[in-house]
Amino acid sequence: MAHSGLLKLSTALLTVAAFSPLNSIAQAQDAGDTDVLVVTGSYIGGKTQENSPSPLNVVTRDDLSVQGLNSLADISRNMTFNAGAEINTDAFTQNFSTGTGNINLRNLGLGSTLVLINGKRQTLSASYADDGSTFVDTNSLMPMIMVQRVETLKDGGSAIYGTDAVSGVVNFISRKNFTGLEMDAGYMQTTADNQHDFDISAIWGTEVGDNGHFVIAGSFMSRSSLSASDRAELTAGTGISGSGQPGTLVFRNQIPVPGGGGATFPILPIIDPYCGTAANSIPNPTGDQLPVGPYTLDVGSCGFQFDGYYDLVPEEKRHQLFASFDTDINDTAHLYVEAGYANNKAKRNNAPAFPIASPVPVLVGDGMGGVLPNVPAEVQPLVQSLGLSTILFVGRVLGDNGAPFVSNHDNETFRIASTLDGDINESWTWETSATYSKNTFGLNVQDVKRNEYITALTNGSFNPFGTAWTDYPNSQAVIDAITGDATVAGKTDLFTYDAHVTGEVAQINGNPVQVAIGGQYRRSTMNYDWSSDYNGPTGDNGDGSNGGVFAGTPLAPFDGGTLMFLYGGPDYGGNRDVIAGFAELAVPLDDTVDVQLAARYESYGDGVDSFDPKVSVLWRPNDMFSARASYSTTFRAPSLYNTYGVQTALNEITLGSSSTFLPVTSIGNAQLKPETSDVINIGFTWEPVDMLSFGVDYWRYDFSNLITQENSQSVVNRALNGDMAAYSQLEFSDPMDPTTLYHIYTNIINAPSVKTDGVDLTANLEFPLDANNATLHAGVETTVVFNYDGVDQAGNSFEGAGSRNFTNFARSLPKWRSNFNVGYSTDHHHVNLFMRYIGSYQDDQNNVDVSSYTTFDLQYSYIWGDPDEAPMQFTLGVINLFDKDIPRLNTNAGFDTKVHDPRQRMVYGRVSKRF
Repeated sequence: MAHSGLLKLSTALLTVAAFSPLNSIAQAQDAGDTDVLVVTGSYIGGKTQENSPSPLNVVTRDDLSVQGLNSLADISRNMTFNAGAEINTDAFTQNFSTGTGNINLRNLGLGSTLVLINGKRQTLSASYADDGSTFVDTNSLMPMIMVQRVETLKDGGSAIYGTDAVSGVVNFISRKNFTGLEMDAGYMQTTADNQHDFDISAIWGTEVGDNGHFVIAGSFMSRSSLSASDRAELTAGTGISGSGQPGTLVFRNQIPVPGGGGATFPILPIIDPYCGTAANSIPNPTGDQLPVGPYTLDVGSCGFQFDGYYDLVPEEKRHQLFASFDTDINDTAHLYVEAGYANNKAKRNNAPAFPIASPVPVLVGDGMGGVLPNVPAEVQPLVQSLGLSTILFVGRVLGDNGAPFVSNHDNETFRIASTLDGDINESWTWETSATYSKNTFGLNVQDVKRNEYITALTNGSFNPFGTAWTDYPNSQAVIDAITGDATVAGKTDLFTYDAHVTGEVAQINGNPVQVAIGGQYRRSTMNYDWSSDYNGPTGDNGDGSNGGVFAGTPLAPFDGGTLMFLYGGPDYGGNRDVIAGFAELAVPLDDTVDVQLAARYESYGDGVDSFDPKVSVLWRPNDMFSARASYSTTFRAPSLYNTYGVQTALNEITLGSSSTFLPVTSIGNAQLKPETSDVINIGFTWEPVDMLSFGVDYWRYDFSNLITQENSQSVVNRALNGDMAAYSQLEFSDPMDPTTLYHIYTNIINAPSVKTDGVDLTANLEFPLDANNATLHAGVETTVVFNYDGVDQAGNSFEGAGSRNFTNFARSLPKWRSNFNVGYSTDHHHVNLFMRYIGSYQDDQNNVDVSSYTTFDLQYSYIWGDPDEAPMQFTLGVINLFDKDIPRLNTNAGFDTKVHDPRQRMVYGRVSKRF
């Protein structure tokens, strides 16, 4: 079924419904009600955690404020049950997703967490992760000032919400009944340098008529960059490429073996004699030498230390707007409409020119003893004596004599949602809703154009040797002529229509038996349009094949686009329609035991469908204690990107004792099976006294057919260990020399299985003091991962818990995460101290331990004026109070970007005023 954008927009505007429970909750919250009712995880009423059969986590506005957060994406940074999300921009594993944010509950994949806005779906970002994961961009949801609270369902929600809710659901709920004007501004800066954030936001709400309410909020954030050179204690020496400028001169079957009876060296790499004299050039000699007349040439390679160029934090500009309107149409019907817009731009520095990983031909003489003058003097006698016309070169166009290549990332998100709900009678209600959301993603980055570069090398117009630094430099015009842009315009959108009825069907001992029945229709689309340089010589018809004159030759065996490093590929796209039906039943067996049953069927029209049940039990024998248990099956269909996408990313690959970045291409797989899981949760909440509560939840996920991309390092390791199937996924300049690897293919696969379990622990204390209306409060939240037992694409078992998981498809997963907080508050003064603990884990790339990490955050707020009469609030805070150094790793970036924050200590101040 086809829908135009106009039809989607008009349907979303005219088909309307509302969460009446949500609106009343938001009103209570803005009025100061602290007994938060949750709405995530069920269509039947709202519950507090002690009354819910599912494990829930609720982060309120106050919780967000005391953590010093200025971005919704940073919420995941402090979630103990989140692991492996992209919490920092990483120049090495976020080629496309720079500037976005995401959540990864239980480290089960970015695409396995369903993110909702006010209970409704949001389109996936068109900016995908390097491992092929798709996700909802949490940086584009709404201004921080608009957030009422964030609810997380932690035991899977496929039976209620359908696909993608495999590991859980995170629901961002907006302030719907705010009245007045509130303004907020903040400034944050690192203490080691001047990396800083500035943000300003405002929210305004007013009553409309007798029963209506309109709220609008906007925000702007400006973030300055943090260069790797600003954190040299972390990064120095970690960013060393095997391709430098000056570079490596490769003689292939050209130099006779001494006493070899006419035999020649198959490959003999010579370090450019200028290597080591140019800034940031790193000689890597083998120890062998080649005497040439009065000179001695070192065998080996010349690398480049690029860690001073790239950004750990990119420059960013974010603009966001979000508005909502709700009103009672009459005594039995209610209308709610919301609209959101976000534009996030990020600019990230990279190395000056990307490396040329595969040997390319360069003109050195006329083949009859004549030598070009730009050839280093130490090499000229060898070229002359052998009568060479060309040799091979491995390196880069620019080294320390060039400015960083810059990648520009532009994400624009639009959303409109409308709902209409009403009463059928005293015990039955109905709701219908429509939502449309769209994300457009643009990327622009420079790279060297292959054919132009090789032509310039083979006709002598470009000088690749170290003499480019001294006597024969290249002009900017020559550099511009061989440099091109890789650009992409990506778009994803999602249209969703929902309808359901809820009501009472019977009573048991005076307690109502409630049911919800409904259906859903979804249509999602995806399209990516790459520039002609990325597509290849076939241009807009780009199939990723290179038909240039140098393609397929022994000297340049490329089959991508026309770019040297970014490689290339085709345009692609697809769409999908989904129809679903669901039912939910809440049965009070007696006054102390509630049973909740749910089931959902989804059909994708291409032979893929699912049926997911869930059963939950709550036992509350008294007001102090409640026990809960749930079992469900969960389901995630292959995303459109998993099915149709063609991605080339640049991955760090270790070969022997050295590492380099190589293009890794993955191609969508139409034969993927849906991933499924059995989820068990058992827990309890205990409140021995009104001011003290404890919570424990044991959780277990048993995954089958986990959808993931093959780990490129794993493919290389298996190939070099004799796995011929893996070897067929590699491309070499010389098949006899593994060090000439220049391209890797990986598959989107169904991994056989993942089993993970652990426990979440919480405790909260709120103790009123007699003087000055004071309160002392404390809390702790801990997640312990017992096991993460995976089986990879080759059938090899691995234990992901307590590992960085560099060599498999999982992500960094410390076994222990814990947050502890203690605070003191009066009417005018608020002090909060947080201790955050991340347990030690294994770096499987280097076979070393990553030490545990404990930091402290401190915040003080002063409320000026009557707290009940729109006061002004001043806040000062420090994140990482004692400037604890993050653990250093022997990897690019020098630290684990999925776990630690390179900014370290940050001080901030905020001022807010309500009118």
